Amino acid sequence: MQQRVSLITLGVADVDRARAFYSALGWSTDAEPGAEVVFFQAGGLVFALWGAAELAADAGVDLRPSGGVVLAHNVGSTAQVDSVLAEAEAAGATIQRSGAPTFWGGYSGAFLDPDGHPWEVAHNPHWALEADGTVRLPGSTRQDGWATVDDYIADRIVPQDDALLGALRAGAQAGLPAIDVSPAQGRFLELLARLVDAHAILEIGTLGGYSTIWLARGLAPGGQVVSIEVVERNAQVARESVARAGLSDAIDIRVGAALEVLPLLEQEGAGPFDLVFIDADKPNTPEYFAAALRMSRPGTVIVADNVVRGGALGLDGGGGDPGGVGGRRLHDLIAAEPRVKATTIQTVGAKGYDGFTLALVV
Repeated sequence: MQQRVSLITLGVADVDRARAFYSALGWSTDAEPGAEVVFFQAGGLVFALWGAAELAADAGVDLRPSGGVVLAHNVGSTAQVDSVLAEAEAAGATIQRSGAPTFWGGYSGAFLDPDGHPWEVAHNPHWALEADGTVRLPGSTRQDGWATVDDYIADRIVPQDDALLGALRAGAQAGLPAIDVSPAQGRFLELLARLVDAHAILEIGTLGGYSTIWLARGLAPGGQVVSIEVVERNAQVARESVARAGLSDAIDIRVGAALEVLPLLEQEGAGPFDLVFIDADKPNTPEYFAAALRMSRPGTVIVADNVVRGGALGLDGGGGDPGGVGGRRLHDLIAAEPRVKATTIQTVGAKGYDGFTLALVV
């Protein structure tokens, strides 16, 4: 169990009265009057007000000895909830509530420390959990500021035309996850393609084709992007967006699991590619990088996205995040690979805190 507190909840007699008190102190919240629970962003943790009776029922314990306070430790998955509960029990805690789905859409359990102080161990999929344990409410100030700067950059120097905006709309209408690169990141990919005079580009992870269009716009005349997408429906959305952008002749979308499609490309003699963009399932990033290296040449640039994972890259075991584990394995691979020179850059923006690895084949 890491040395941190994620959430402090005060059990109060009247939530609206308590909310008014903290608001009078200058604290801000998005909660409406009458809300059952009121949350405040308080530095790196979250401070909450909840009716004392409801809080006691949720904790499964009489809160009067502890003054009506429940400490909470947020983790990144349901499995981690169960693991921390087991760790606490082994250390002498009393389990009050085993891990189970919650009414608010997450998963949690509770224990008492040896002095009877209650702790909740929770996985809340609605809140951002950074690698150092900092909890961020949706729309909290720091990420809001990052998004504002991204919006300014896009408005001033990265204008999007109907084809790009249409690709985003089509993905949203089809229910695709909103995990496309940002406009600034898309322009970065286009610039990389232009800088290396790319005639052949490999993309691993098409999604709805937004990044694919950016890459294709950086191609040298007569060049081609080969893009791999595991989900047929996503690929169809991407094909339609690519067609509207007038780039069907420049983009070849292959459907299938990348670990199966990449060997087929090698058998076809595809490549060498001038630029490779890896943006698929993060645990397999090292395998994708190795395959890309086999289809490269001296001078090829390989970009692996989302490797920092909110800081998980810097934590032992990737902070328990499978993508963080993949990022660390990628760095181990690169460290032992004499054919590449590489660096990793941390980024913040509308997509949160992450980063990418940039490698040059030498």
